[in-house]
Amino acid sequence: MKPIIEENLGLCTMVVKYLKWKNPNSIMKIEKNTIVKFDSSKRLCKTKSFSNTYAHFHRTKPHRICIKQKILGEPIMLKTGLTRNDPKRVWLNGNFALVELMCHELGHHRTKGHGKKFHEKYNDLLGQMSILFISGEFYRVFR
Repeated sequence: MKPIIEENLGLCTMVVKYLKWKNPNSIMKIEKNTIVKFDSSKRLCKTKSFSNTYAHFHRTKPHRICIKQKILGEPIMLKTGLTRNDPKRVWLNGNFALVELMCHELGHHRTKGHGKKFHEKYNDLLGQMSILFISGEFYRVFR
């Protein structure tokens, strides 16, 4: 059995590949090191500020998403929202938390900050993945 961190990293990679398949022109090229753990990939993830986030999208090519290793462990508990003071923030856990995190990071591809274009892309990607959860297809497709 795979360690839980590797299993969850694999799930994040599968989610990104699925979204790339569904949205070929909206998602960057997916390669071996597109989704990486931050702690073990410092040479791949060159960022100075990583303290207040769960993951980071690299705008430089090749595009990459670095995820904090502790986020990939159990229990997976992530707080949504774009700012600490956002009244709409809620706690997510389990697989849906990882899916939401990947949709958020993918929303940064070809957008700047958390503006209107980011929200449109993020909401579209999250909506596609939510349908899989609601229908029960997620666990057939991803496990």
